[in-house]
Amino acid sequence: MRILDLHERFVGSIFNKARRRRDEAFQSSGKVINEKVRLYVRIGQALLAAKEDGTDPFTAIEKIVSWADFARTVSEAEKLTQTEDFDFPASSLMASRKCAGTLRSCSTSSNSVLLPLPKCCCR
Repeated sequence: MRILDLHERFVGSIFNKARRRRDEAFQSSGKVINEKVRLYVRIGQALLAAKEDGTDPFTAIEKIVSWADFARTVSEAEKLTQTEDFDFPASSLMASRKCAGTLRSCSTSSNSVLLPLPKCCCR
């Protein structure tokens, strides 16, 4: 059982380091993300107003930002976008802990020999 505990602690420390790196990267890009969101809110409001007024939506955007700057911000926003598995460390750690618990329950207490594993999350 000690080996499973050590493994769980080791894997947990790896995931904690990954989570910290992810959080630090997200925090450092937070100001830029906020700037982009504020700009896109202003653009969205201008587009909605243009539709309501029946005016040209492109002119509405150009009143807020030039096309060259708009294209640059779209490119920057794309670089800031996280992958769909953004919460990877947390979800993977939970699966790892679930598997370790299953392994513990599959072992015998008398000689710590693993019995054949049932169909579980580890397979």
